[in-house]
Amino acid sequence: MLACQGGPDRTTSATRMGLNSGVNAKRLVALAVLLALAVFLGWPRRRSPKNVSSPPQAARQGPKAAGGSRSHRSASEVDSVDPQVCAGCHADAVADYHRNGMSHSWQAVRLPLLGESTGNAYVPDALTGYRYQVVVEDDDVWQEETRTDDPEHRLRRKAHYLVGSGNHAQAMVAADNGYLTQMPVAWFHDTHSWQLNPGFELQNHRFDRPITAGCVGCHGTTARHEAPVPNRFSLPIERGIGCRRCHGNAARHVAFHTADGAQAAEEASEEAGKSDRERKSGEAAAADAVAADPAGLVHPARLPPAAANDVCLQCHLQGDVTVYRQGTGPFDFQAGDRLRDHRHDFLIDWGKPASLGVASHGARMLQSRCYIASEGRLTCVMCHDSHKPSHDVAPGHYDRMCASCHTSESCARIRPSEPAGDAAACVECHMPQRPTREGIHLVFTDHAILRNPSPAVSEGDASDVLRPNSDVTLVSPWPESEASEAWLGAAYVLLHESMGPQLQAVARGRQILEEVLERAPGDAESQFWLASAMLAQRRGREAIPLLSALASQHPDWREARFRLAVAYELAGDHRAASSHYRNLIDDTPHWLASYDRLSQLLMSQQRADAAAQVLSKRLELRRDADALSRFALARRLNGATHDAAMEAIGEAIRLDRRLPAAFLNRGILHLLEQHDELARRDFQKVLELDPDNAHAREALQSLDAAK
Repeated sequence: MLACQGGPDRTTSATRMGLNSGVNAKRLVALAVLLALAVFLGWPRRRSPKNVSSPPQAARQGPKAAGGSRSHRSASEVDSVDPQVCAGCHADAVADYHRNGMSHSWQAVRLPLLGESTGNAYVPDALTGYRYQVVVEDDDVWQEETRTDDPEHRLRRKAHYLVGSGNHAQAMVAADNGYLTQMPVAWFHDTHSWQLNPGFELQNHRFDRPITAGCVGCHGTTARHEAPVPNRFSLPIERGIGCRRCHGNAARHVAFHTADGAQAAEEASEEAGKSDRERKSGEAAAADAVAADPAGLVHPARLPPAAANDVCLQCHLQGDVTVYRQGTGPFDFQAGDRLRDHRHDFLIDWGKPASLGVASHGARMLQSRCYIASEGRLTCVMCHDSHKPSHDVAPGHYDRMCASCHTSESCARIRPSEPAGDAAACVECHMPQRPTREGIHLVFTDHAILRNPSPAVSEGDASDVLRPNSDVTLVSPWPESEASEAWLGAAYVLLHESMGPQLQAVARGRQILEEVLERAPGDAESQFWLASAMLAQRRGREAIPLLSALASQHPDWREARFRLAVAYELAGDHRAASSHYRNLIDDTPHWLASYDRLSQLLMSQQRADAAAQVLSKRLELRRDADALSRFALARRLNGATHDAAMEAIGEAIRLDRRLPAAFLNRGILHLLEQHDELARRDFQKVLELDPDNAHAREALQSLDAAK
């Protein structure tokens, strides 16, 4: 335990700072120093094993290793054609699409807002006691957090982007130095009101829920994501989902239909097509041959069924766990590719039909009897024209699609004299509207196409909530093929990192990955995930050889290098861990996780001066209350004046008056100055905010004993 590690030395260092030498004062000063160090190290706070690896959002993007099996392609690097160019020849399609929700699923904040008339209403969070308000001032939109029991608490963040079509909902995103975070409140069409975002009822992320590449990748067309930082992007981000997302590279197409450049474009198209065919194989190559016109444009309806569905499933297949292949990420898929060349999605087997998810249309369709009976020939584009808004679709359109396979004799509701599709209401019966498991404000069409649909499940079905350390089985949503053992093993480890703690899943994943590596010892991705399983089990020494080899062979694989640093940290080699964190900071200066872990290590080595320097650089990137409160302690232990430290802690409290760590650290600063009663008030405040806080409880007990 930390309290047994060099206590006298820390007392001596505190005394050298010129503090009181009285017996009780000395004991309290020593306690204050110990508490300060404990705050950095997380002791004796219980830490979930999932926290020892890199942030789950980074892991979900997949390792970006040099020398991967596939080239890393960004849509912004492939096609620079302005979507408005398409309107020159396809005016009707473009005009229709601009009325479709997908065309503005990501956009800069603009007025008027959908629900501006109700923007002054408070949205309460009954679980935490916070309440939120959308505020419009001049041309800016803000979300403000207050509390009825704390009139001084007022936290305000500016909204920069709107996410969602508005047909169902529209959320807001804040951009702080390129770091994107979701804001607590969204507008919901069904209730015509501002409400908490889905998931915030279960855990209020306040203003810190990261908007990752997966989020931007499905709501926008292109973006420059600064991997492996989970949520940092080069701004601004292009509006909505553009033509290229479904039709591929339009540059050759535009050049081909330009008279002066037609011949050159055709030659370029042939050369690019040859390169693509060499890169791809099998079904994907055949898809290119069928779907691409001579000018290189992809027509999804002409693709083989599986590849056609992949164009839609890149965003509408919502797995519980998504594993990306090495060297790929959310922006790499291009129309005509096979999705499983980039990633594999897995679902939790609940032993029953799972409740509906916001983006689970694809997964439920793949598991439907209609899809399976069609032997994979059923496609999204048979029923949906993505150019048209849903309200432009004739009422009987979907039923007529059903009638293309089903006869009137197969439905008891249709009289033999009636043609199927005219009065059948197939969709109304077999694809009902259901609430989603993510929250209480959304209703979507269920694409499971059930023969005898059960009544709509209650919102937020509790049986679909994953409990800690459950005995979980993951399955592929693709009925026609099994996922490889390597994908499956990685998925079990990633389930722990993204939805943990799930240590049973980690053990299962480790076993699978060890078997994979016995057969293929050079599989770098399996080595990465096996080492990650070892970290989750806190076996850093076992993970070091695997991660060292990966870091040496693939120096650009920064997630592997980060986890190597964590492995050294768990093994007790803090010097090596610090060296790796410093190298990562040099290579990826915007990755906050490296700064945070390095500052913890430096404080454990009683190097408050170095820790303060690291935190100072971190605060230049993102100035948040938690980092400020830790910076204040590091500065004080480095010999800064009490006033200087209090200035930093005061800023932290102004940013967030409900952050227990800020009051805990201010209490420690008061304790160092022998301001016992001020310290006591802060420690009591901590317990008011966080009744289980062991640091504050220990400090109060010591203050009582010193009386």
